[in-house]
Amino acid sequence: MIPTEPNRHPRYWLWFYCLIVLVAVVLVRSGIPFGPPCIFRSVTGWPCCFCGGTRALRALAVFDLGTALSFNPLTTCLALGTGVILLSELCRWVGWRQAWLQLPMRLKFFLPWVVFFANWFYVIQHGV
Repeated sequence: MIPTEPNRHPRYWLWFYCLIVLVAVVLVRSGIPFGPPCIFRSVTGWPCCFCGGTRALRALAVFDLGTALSFNPLTTCLALGTGVILLSELCRWVGWRQAWLQLPMRLKFFLPWVVFFANWFYVIQHGV
């Protein structure tokens, strides 16, 4: 049996996410319009939780954090959080220590729902 370290396997998905980010930045910088219309909004007339997300990511790609947050705070925070996670995984991949905040199980369950509905309320109130 060959001994292996469980945390040292290749992280191919890390490169996949980096490629997605690179393609998105190139699309934004090129000025090519992209992003589908919101199906939920076209059917109901109400914005969905992620309405304004594409515009938020476009603003974030040119480092305009204030505009990105005004379009959709949840999408902006998810994008920034994904960047932090990718950086953390990259650090772990090269052998650096990784430190994470451990949250109670009840908070792990309810916090995403609270954030989701708070963002949806924000999007509806601001007419994004």
